[in-house]
Amino acid sequence: MAPAPHASGSMKLFGATQVSGIYLLPQRHISCSTGNMVSRGFCPTCGSAIHSTNSGMPDLAFPRASSLDDLEVFQPQLIVYAERDASWDKMDPDLPAFEGMPPQDMPDM
Repeated sequence: MAPAPHASGSMKLFGATQVSGIYLLPQRHISCSTGNMVSRGFCPTCGSAIHSTNSGMPDLAFPRASSLDDLEVFQPQLIVYAERDASWDKMDPDLPAFEGMPPQDMPDM
C-alpha cells in the first residue's frame, strides 16, 4: 500500500499538503545475540527485506542496501560480525572490523 494523502494533518506534521509513503508489512521480530529486539520490515508484495530496527539503537533505522535503486550510493564504513564471514567473502581489509557489534560509545564515522 502506498498512500498519498491530502490532509490538514499532513500540513501540520510534515509542512506539506501531501506526503507519499509506503507501508512495510509484515514485520518479523527476533532477539539478537546482544539481547536486543530486532524488527525487520518486508515488502508486502514481493517479500523482500526493506529495513530493520534494533531496540538497542531506537533512534536509528537500517534500510537494506539491496533496496536502493543505485547500489553505488552505499559505501561500507565498517564490518560487523566479522567472525562469521565466509572464507570466500572478502571485504575491504582497510575497514574497521568487529567480531560482533561495535561498542555503543564508538565515535561516529
